[in-house]
Amino acid sequence: MRARLNGQEYQFDDGREIRVGRDPSADMVSANPYVSREHVVVRRAGDTWVLEDRGSRGGTYLGDERVSSLAITSDTTVRLGDPREGDELQLVPSAAVPPPEPRPSTGGAAGGVRMGRFTGIYRTDTPRLRIGRAPDNDVVVAEDMLVSRYHAELIVAPGGRHEIVDLGSANGTFVDGRPVGRAGIDDTNVIGIGHHQFRLVAGVLEAYEDVGNVEFEASGLSVFVSEGRTILSEVSFTLPESCFLAIVGPSGAGKSTLMKALTGFSPADRGTVLYNGRDLYESIEELRPRIGYVPQDDILHPQLTVRRALGFAAELRFPSDVTREERDRAVETVMEELGLTHRADLPIHKLSGGQRKRVSVALELMTKPSLLFLDEPTSGLDPGFEKSAMELLRELADGGRTVIVVTHSLQSLHLCDRVIFLAPGGTTAYFGPPTDALHYFAQQDYADVFRALEREQQQDFRGRFEQSQFYRQYVSEPAARARLMNKEGAQPAPPRPRQRSWVGQLSVLVRRHLAVIAADRGLLLMLILLAPILGFALFAVLGSGGLKAAFGDVPGKGHIRTPNTSSMNVLFGIVFCVGLVGVVDSFREIVKELPIFRRERSIGLSLSAYLTSKLVVLAPFVLVQSTVLTLIAVSQQGGPKVSNILSPPVLELVFDIACTGLAAMVIGLLISAAVTTSDKATPLMAAVVASSLLLAGVLFDLRDKPGIRELSYVTNSRWGFAAAASSVNLKDLEVDQCHEPPHESCDAAWNHTTSVWIKDLGALGGIMIVGVGGAAYALRRRDPHVRPKT
Repeated sequence: MRARLNGQEYQFDDGREIRVGRDPSADMVSANPYVSREHVVVRRAGDTWVLEDRGSRGGTYLGDERVSSLAITSDTTVRLGDPREGDELQLVPSAAVPPPEPRPSTGGAAGGVRMGRFTGIYRTDTPRLRIGRAPDNDVVVAEDMLVSRYHAELIVAPGGRHEIVDLGSANGTFVDGRPVGRAGIDDTNVIGIGHHQFRLVAGVLEAYEDVGNVEFEASGLSVFVSEGRTILSEVSFTLPESCFLAIVGPSGAGKSTLMKALTGFSPADRGTVLYNGRDLYESIEELRPRIGYVPQDDILHPQLTVRRALGFAAELRFPSDVTREERDRAVETVMEELGLTHRADLPIHKLSGGQRKRVSVALELMTKPSLLFLDEPTSGLDPGFEKSAMELLRELADGGRTVIVVTHSLQSLHLCDRVIFLAPGGTTAYFGPPTDALHYFAQQDYADVFRALEREQQQDFRGRFEQSQFYRQYVSEPAARARLMNKEGAQPAPPRPRQRSWVGQLSVLVRRHLAVIAADRGLLLMLILLAPILGFALFAVLGSGGLKAAFGDVPGKGHIRTPNTSSMNVLFGIVFCVGLVGVVDSFREIVKELPIFRRERSIGLSLSAYLTSKLVVLAPFVLVQSTVLTLIAVSQQGGPKVSNILSPPVLELVFDIACTGLAAMVIGLLISAAVTTSDKATPLMAAVVASSLLLAGVLFDLRDKPGIRELSYVTNSRWGFAAAASSVNLKDLEVDQCHEPPHESCDAAWNHTTSVWIKDLGALGGIMIVGVGGAAYALRRRDPHVRPKT
């Protein structure tokens, strides 16, 4: 085949596939903006050369006719991107050239797998060949932050066979998509390390890099729910390299379900997804770092500046041996790529909706994913920002990534290379170029297509599409390879290995939480002022002398001890207020950042480190608040005069109140972990506060109320008041007349003995343990579930 593009002539004699586009690695490179990165390919089909458009944005034209496939049987001239302004490509077929002999496949993973960009060959006749980021490795992959400094070794085992050995890397070493610590390999295996792949060929090690140009295929994706109901049915398609796909359809059409199936985070019950010829579900642990996912909600703390938020995210996403300078360089690179450099020091909440979405995208691009998924990125944006967001995604695809987006943005569908319209029930109504969709549906605009899918739900959209030429051209023939691999029963992948140690993650989370509090002046002011305000309120309403013995003249008995009726009010006022402070501090703490937690959980965030970070940050605030509130409230109460163990007595009372506040804080965290929105957390918080008021056993004597009495045992106020009453010897202050007759005696849990006091504190400790465990359980339930085998 002889060819001419922009005055430059080419000769191809080996019968291989010829790539034409703006990609610098293409066989024929164009600089024309009308031309896509990979615009067309020219390949042999038997004895004939065939030109195929690879889903280009501007199209390929023979005269004024747009073509997607064209047999080259004689001298042929086409234009790329525009029928008049596009580059002119001349093709002259020569005598038939036999295709090269394919390399025999022995059934290993390398057969049919696209390896990526070739980067080098390394001799394997040495005992060890070490691979990593550090410059003293034998194979250096310096720019791949997913690779550890000393990641793995290829060694020659006894008998001359080769083995790959992981050196304790953060992201693992993989053979044919499966993680290994040590494994034998031969020329049928593919070794995966970060974005790089290696294979043995004729005694040498070939190295390849995944630079983002991937082919993505899906075949027969189906998802079933209870009672066998189908919510996604036999969805198939294939995407060429650097393609921009929009998933569109009415509510209930399965758009989000399809997105989750394509990412591998929640695999389809039936069907196959191929990433460069590799089964995504089987290799998900290796390929997951190459997949970026931007949910509908922002996944960064809005109080932080752009640079600082991305910096914390980089610490969690990169291995611990990545230096701060390397992380900062990665952050600066993505900010520059997305036009955020001049806004780097602005708080995220001050950015426009479109700019905030750019920050979320920047977070995902730090690990250089080849596939980028976005769920409703234009939701809530005005038309101008909506168009800008879609143009950004177009640029990302042109930059060498596959971008897949669920969207309702019909005005910008023309920017996409492919669109899939889903009909109600999760069936494919159309897949192909957006411009052909209007012709296929015989509609004037995309809104009419959308309306037809909603109104004509009884129509067999899938059957009609499968009979069309578009199905044959864009689905059945291209997706044949994935269809041959169809299977059932893929399970969600286990959590990704954490990039940092448990302590390292805890350090990042604590520092980030403190930075968020410091940046949120309203929250910081509330944490500082709430306890003093409540303390002075108690100071004003409780009067004085509530914690000292009272005396009075009783007819017939003289001047004797009398009940100090203020004692219970003083203690209960303090216990109730500190319980309120503890719950208010924490009841929105998790739910307000739930999208962030979910995303970070999928990239290896430790659940225990996350919950511990909340306790580490909030507990000191609660301890200080409890101390301040208690000291202010008791400053004119004339006591306490006694204690069980700690001295001075006021220290033991502060300790009791602090434990009560911590228990309330943990209950607040449990509320925050159990709900899905902040609005749902508020009624639960109100219920907890009301329960602490009614079930403390102070306002109402619950000893003769079975059921309610046992229910009170799970409230922090019940045991917090009991511990405080035991410490100050409330039974003595009230002269054992704490309630109304006939059962006026004080509760046994209020007795002034060390054993009773320890029991009361133990109950508070039990509430804390159960609360933390409940919060962990609630959060773990948000992880992808393993489906039961059928």
